Amino acid sequence: MAQSHDFVLTNALRQIYNFGLAPGDVFMPTSAADWTADSDDLSLALWLVGGSVCLPPSTRFDAHHHCAALAAAAATVTVASPSHLRVISHSGALGRHDLSPLRLVCAAGTPSAAELLQDVARQLPGREVVQSFGHPEQPGAIALLDSEDAGAGAGSVGRSTELCELAVVDADGAPVAAETIGEIVCRSRPSSREDAPEPGAWLQTGDRGYLDREGFLFVLEGRSETIVSAGLRVHLAEVEATLAGHHGVAEIALVPIASDLLGECSRAHVRARDGVALDRRELEEYARARLSPYKVPSEWVLHDSPLPRAACGRLERGSLVAVGPAAPPSPLG
Repeated sequence: MAQSHDFVLTNALRQIYNFGLAPGDVFMPTSAADWTADSDDLSLALWLVGGSVCLPPSTRFDAHHHCAALAAAAATVTVASPSHLRVISHSGALGRHDLSPLRLVCAAGTPSAAELLQDVARQLPGREVVQSFGHPEQPGAIALLDSEDAGAGAGSVGRSTELCELAVVDADGAPVAAETIGEIVCRSRPSSREDAPEPGAWLQTGDRGYLDREGFLFVLEGRSETIVSAGLRVHLAEVEATLAGHHGVAEIALVPIASDLLGECSRAHVRARDGVALDRRELEEYARARLSPYKVPSEWVLHDSPLPRAACGRLERGSLVAVGPAAPPSPLG
């Protein structure tokens, strides 16, 4: 998405405020390729505040190499996708390098499991571990979840930031009650200054979810489904489109699942056409013949009935997240 100079600058200024960036900070993300063109990149914000930016080479991600690079750069701030952060957390690398300068670890891009934030916080005591959730058309994070709130807000993307206002609305744009599912909307938070401009119009994010009574935001269906598996981006829509070409597939939906080894992988939910007998092995062979190995789903779930859909016909992926395979999946070759 093309972004104006005003948008980029506003995004950077909000990052300075949200994350308390200061001139002495040194920022290093997980990969230059992942973050230099992304709204979660803090580089401009650090340059504006007088900090330093270290960009690692765009190579295949390795948790130990990354933590060694963080130590060598004396990084104080780092941003990682939840997928990368999960690999780092389970690798043991956090305890093998001197990361004493590090004060802030930010997971950004997609919602993180509360356990992941808490696990990283346990391995890095005294550091701030947060999840940042945003939207490409809204400057800065729209919600933040820190490790201390992760228990109370388990499964959520956090509460609205001080600079952003969140709401959930129905199909007519009217606000809904707490814990009622609808479309998530956001806008810049109104200022208390008397001379401040009126808040802008609400931005329709395209995400569906709800706010609980404590103000935690839960996203049930995102506008785009992209995972990072072993450091490589996988667009689930692309995989779905490929697998939908199988003559026996009537419906297919992929959902992301956590993996201690890969960070993230996918689970495919498949309903066969009437009169067609499908099995996991056949589907996996079909996928391997047409997709790169890292894009092939790790798990398969076969359904006898139609996949869940809303009244408007939209597939309700959130209803499939907790549905696992009936038997152990075939191992990846």
